[in-house]
Amino acid sequence: MTNEDDARLSLIQTQWTLMGKAHGDAPSQQARSQLLIRYYGPITKYVIAILRNNGVKNSQLDEMAIEFCNRFSLKFLEGAFHSATPEKGKFRSYVKTAIKHEIWKYLKESRELGGTLPSEVAEFMVPEEDLDGDWRKSLLEQGLVRLQEEFPRYYAFLKLRQEMPEASAQLLADQYHSDTGEKVSKANVRKLIERARKKFSWFIFEDVCSSIEDPNREKVTIELQTLRLTKYCQAVLDDKFPV
Repeated sequence: MTNEDDARLSLIQTQWTLMGKAHGDAPSQQARSQLLIRYYGPITKYVIAILRNNGVKNSQLDEMAIEFCNRFSLKFLEGAFHSATPEKGKFRSYVKTAIKHEIWKYLKESRELGGTLPSEVAEFMVPEEDLDGDWRKSLLEQGLVRLQEEFPRYYAFLKLRQEMPEASAQLLADQYHSDTGEKVSKANVRKLIERARKKFSWFIFEDVCSSIEDPNREKVTIELQTLRLTKYCQAVLDDKFPV
C-alpha cells in the first residue's frame, strides 16, 4: 500500500465509523456496524486493489474508492446484505463475493473505467489473496488490541518479548521494572509470557470461530490454514475441538 492508499483508508475509516454510529440503533444494526468498523481495513484495501486491477487510474481512485465504500457500507448497514452475519456462514468469503459484484455494478454504472469492462463478472480481475492477507493482519492486530485492553500486564510482557526475543527472563523483568516501576521475578516473567500467548491465541481463535456458521474442528482448521494462523491457535483448537 502507498501513502496515498493509507490516506484513503484513514478517510474511509472516519466516514464508516460515523456512518456506523448513525445507523446503529437496533441490535441487528449494531452488529452490522461493529462488523463494518472492525474490518474496514482489509475490506477497503480489497476495494482499492480491485479498482486498480481493473483499469481505474490512480487519479480516480480517491473519488471512486470513497464513493463505492460509502455506497457499500450504507447498503450493508441498512441490511441489504442480510446474509452477511457471523450466523450465516463465513463472513470473509461472503465479503469477497458481495464486494466483487457490487464493484462490478458500480463500475458498469459509473462508466469511468479507462479500458473495456469484462463481459462477465467471472472474468473480473479480483486479487483474492489481498483480502486474505489483510484479514489475517487485522485478526492479529485486533488480538493484540484486546490483550492490551483486557490484560495490560500480559500485553506489556508479550511486547517486551517481541522486542527482545533473545533476552533472558531477568533482563525482561529489569526492563519492565524500568518502564513501570513494578518489580517482577524472572519466574513470574515466564508465567506471564506463557499466559499472554494463551490469551492472544484464544482471542484470534474466538474471532475466527465467530465468523463461521456452526464452527467445528474441520471448518475452523480450514479457516486457520487459509489465513496462516494455525501456529497461533493449534493448542486452542485441540483443546476446544479434541480429535
